[in-house]
Amino acid sequence: MDEEEQRLLAAVCATPDDDAPRLAYAAWCDRRGDPRGEFIRVQVELAKFGRNTDSNEWQSLDRKSWRLLDVSKNAWLAPIVDIASDPEFHRGFITQVTMRAQEFLEKYKLLYSTAPIQHITLKQGVVLRQRFLNLPLYLKYFSPPFPKRTLAIKT
Repeated sequence: MDEEEQRLLAAVCATPDDDAPRLAYAAWCDRRGDPRGEFIRVQVELAKFGRNTDSNEWQSLDRKSWRLLDVSKNAWLAPIVDIASDPEFHRGFITQVTMRAQEFLEKYKLLYSTAPIQHITLKQGVVLRQRFLNLPLYLKYFSPPFPKRTLAIKT
């Protein structure tokens, strides 16, 4: 990852509700011939529809989004494939994952520098629950300025 990409991705992660950094990243992808730029723009447009999924335009964009994802998802998931599962994309970036609690404790910095993650489901987390909730990283990543981030702990 080059310096410009790191800067653009950091802006996306720092302001997960803002589309401007996402679209700047998309433009950067376009200049490099990366189909992710189109994927980001398509998903940003899809998000504008909210729950109104009945229109032909939404259905067309949704099909396009799935086609782009099918072709390139392995490359886009590469940074987290070894640490997280069940990724969900929203507005062009991974926003939700499932992972082992111990893995999260060891790799949370990588995870949050890679994508604007908003929800994590931790597996095998009961043993680590108290330890985790007392960690400064919990306060850093799950309190203001990120009040929308959520965490679920499963046994």
